[in-house]
Amino acid sequence: MSRILITGGNGMLGSELKKHFDQATILNGKNDLDLTNLTLVENYLHKNSFDTIIHAAAYTNLKLNDINPSKALNLHCNIVDIFNEYSKKLIYISAQGKNFKSVYHQTKLQGELKVGKKENNVIIRTNIYGNGGLIKWAVNELNNGKKINGYTNCIFNPVSVRQLSHLIYKNIDNLNGLINVGSNIKISKFDFLKLIAKKYNLNSELIFPKLTKGNLDLTIPLVTKSYSFELQEGIDSLKLNK
Repeated sequence: MSRILITGGNGMLGSELKKHFDQATILNGKNDLDLTNLTLVENYLHKNSFDTIIHAAAYTNLKLNDINPSKALNLHCNIVDIFNEYSKKLIYISAQGKNFKSVYHQTKLQGELKVGKKENNVIIRTNIYGNGGLIKWAVNELNNGKKINGYTNCIFNPVSVRQLSHLIYKNIDNLNGLINVGSNIKISKFDFLKLIAKKYNLNSELIFPKLTKGNLDLTIPLVTKSYSFELQEGIDSLKLNK
C-alpha cells in the first residue's frame, strides 16, 4: 500500500483530502510539525518514509506572508528540496501561476521551479473555496445582518475543495507535471458572494459592489492539461461548518 503524507490537514483542502485518504499520515498544523523549520522537517522525514506527499499547507493570508517572508519562503519553496529527497512523488498545491509581486505568489512560483525538477511530481495551479476563508467570513457577516463589499473588478474561476480533493484521489497515480484546475465559469468576487448568499438563503442586498486595486485577474487558464468543474455544482455541495 502506498504511504501518503498530507500537510495542511487542518485547512480547507486538507480537511477534504483526509476524508478520501483515510490511511494517510496527516500533519494538521504547527503543533504536529512546524513546516517552516526545515531542520525539524528533515529529521521527521528521515525517520518516516512516504511514497507520496501532498503539500496542501500554505500561508494563504497575503499579509501573513508579507510579515513573515522567510517563513513563507521555507513553507512554499525551500521545503520542496526536502520533499523531493524523501518521497517518490510530490503533489504541490500552487496558486494562479501568475507573476504577481506579493510574497505569497513569488514564493509559490519559486516552489514550482523546485517541484518541476522531478518528472513524477505534480504542480496544481488553482484557486479554491470551501468551509472557511471568504465564504465563512461572508456567511457570518450576513447572518449577523452586516453589510459587506464584493469586488466587481476582481475575476476568478474557483474550484471547491471537494471537487479538487476528489480529482486528486481518483487520479493520484496518473497525475504528473503542471496542471490547471478551475471552474467552468469566470466570475467576479461580487457575483460569487451573491451566489453564496443565495445558497444559504441570506440577504444578498447586504452585498455591495466595490472596486479594488491590486491583482484583478485571478483566473486559472484552462489550457493544456487542465480540469474544469461546474461552479454551481461546487457551490451546491458546500456544507458550512457552524
